[in-house]
Amino acid sequence: SAPRDSLRGEDTRCVPVVILHAVMGGSRVHVFPQDGRGEQTVELQEGEVLFMRGDLGHAGAGYDADNVRFLG
Repeated sequence: SAPRDSLRGEDTRCVPVVILHAVMGGSRVHVFPQDGRGEQTVELQEGEVLFMRGDLGHAGAGYDADNVRFLG
C-alpha cells in the first residue's frame, strides 16, 4: 500500500491501483478504509477481480487450505 493519505487529492486518472484476481473461491483480503470505519474483509469468488486504490491499506487473510490468487 502507498502511505496513508499520500494520494488523497490526486487526479483519479493518475492514482495507482491494486488488482486482486481470485483464481479460487473464498479469496479474502482485509481492507482498512480511510474514513474511520475500521477493518473490513472482502471475500471474492472464483474468477472475480477486485480493483482498489493504491493507497487503500490492505492485508492478506490466513487460510487453513491452499488458496490461489494473483495480486498486482
